[in-house]
Amino acid sequence: MLAAATALAVLAVLAGCKQEPGEDAPIFKRHNPLIVIGIDGATWDVIDPMIADGELLNFARLKGEGAWGPLITVGPQVSPVVWTTFGTGHFGRNHGILGFVYPYHPGPGRPMQSTERQTPALWNRVSEAGGRVAVVGYFVTYPAETVNGSIVSYKSPQQQPGADFPPAVLAPIREDLDRVYDQEKKALWRRFLPWNFDPKNPPAEGTPEAAAFKMVKGRVERRILQAEYNRRAAIYLADGSYDLFVAYFGVVDHASHALWKFWDDSDYEAKAGPQSKRLLGNAVPESYRYMDEFIGELLAKSPANANVVIISDHGFGSATGRFRVKEHNRDLLTGNHRPNGIFLAAGPTSSKGNWMA
Repeated sequence: MLAAATALAVLAVLAGCKQEPGEDAPIFKRHNPLIVIGIDGATWDVIDPMIADGELLNFARLKGEGAWGPLITVGPQVSPVVWTTFGTGHFGRNHGILGFVYPYHPGPGRPMQSTERQTPALWNRVSEAGGRVAVVGYFVTYPAETVNGSIVSYKSPQQQPGADFPPAVLAPIREDLDRVYDQEKKALWRRFLPWNFDPKNPPAEGTPEAAAFKMVKGRVERRILQAEYNRRAAIYLADGSYDLFVAYFGVVDHASHALWKFWDDSDYEAKAGPQSKRLLGNAVPESYRYMDEFIGELLAKSPANANVVIISDHGFGSATGRFRVKEHNRDLLTGNHRPNGIFLAAGPTSSKGNWMA
């Protein structure tokens, strides 16, 4: 199994960054562009059965062309920590990102910021060595750093000052992005949730829709919109020239946390009812279909000689047994982390096959 910190070394080699003895900065050698797609919470336990059923054609094609296997997370499975480890090649004690909120002591805090990161990320190294980069939606990228290229931070949908670099990088598609949170949002929700979900108009209490509403309100529905925002930004930036392209998505993780039981209740003594399954059971597999479509879109716009790497920070399963969530969350979180994420690499410099075989 490939460990999280080792993944950065693989990415650095593929991106063309090389640290020479005695050098303060990496040497960049331009070869094949590198595309990194981060899918929080993705697991082969969902991907492989869907491929077997004839779905996820882009995942299937890349598996057939490249190398793949489990990716083990060393340390706490806390997203800002793990994704910063992926991005820097260092564990939390070195890169300095130890949780979601800073400062770490109990009391008021704010989301971790890029200014707290104590080691350079891959996009810094590529940029400083002369390569061009594009980064979309990645954890702990706000405020956006100055790079040779573009960064669209996870704060970009709120259009906060400092969320993007350059500040007007998304100006040409601003109207398209604004529609995600305005006139197109209900259609986006309906793809995952087959009823007229509207966070401002909860269904009548006691109905199946009311129970379903509580499972997605304020969590899954927001991640669907953020995923679409990131998708549009990434596809737009893919038209440019780059040596490193990084895009992160959290929709699989949030759908799996909230709604796993309604897709697969085999580990649960109390099964999900048919109405709950009808209303909520599509969200988990649909999140994988959504990501598969994005992969196809992005690769269609990318150079033919690009290497592509797809990673997740951990796997997923039911929130039962040793993986049960804390008591106060058990009515709202039905899925929980599993140790092994995914690693999938394809392209001109990739090997082929399952490295665990």
